[in-house]
Amino acid sequence: ANVVVTGRKAQDVQRVAKEVQELSPLKLKPLEVVGDLTKTFDVNNLIDSTVKTFGKIDVLVNNAGIYPQTNITQTDLLSVWDQIFAVDLRAVVELVHRSIPHLEKTNGTIIDISSLSAIAPIKSESSYGPAKAGLDMLTKILALELGPK
Repeated sequence: ANVVVTGRKAQDVQRVAKEVQELSPLKLKPLEVVGDLTKTFDVNNLIDSTVKTFGKIDVLVNNAGIYPQTNITQTDLLSVWDQIFAVDLRAVVELVHRSIPHLEKTNGTIIDISSLSAIAPIKSESSYGPAKAGLDMLTKILALELGPK
């Protein structure tokens, strides 16, 4: 399979891409795309680079996430909340939205990586847990909307 590795830090993207290539039975080199999935420009670049390089998108794996611990009394709660929701939920919506035309052409698949925190409350996860719960609900809604296609 052709794989795309993306992340915010070039060094991390290169490291993961190297691991993926080593694990590939055919030693296929992944496409490396550095970007911030909270930025529309970078999401568009990721999708466009993937299609330009491989000609299609078969599978979208939404695996990006951040996990700063939060509690309801901390002074910067809302800025951290916004950051977590931007990465763990909004980026998924934008990636799916942008990928749909390509996935429809290939009868492709979307895989969302969530967390037990979506269903089991954990102290100090007043932002992460709700973001992952939102992702779980989004995944169910997308299955209803896109499953029949």
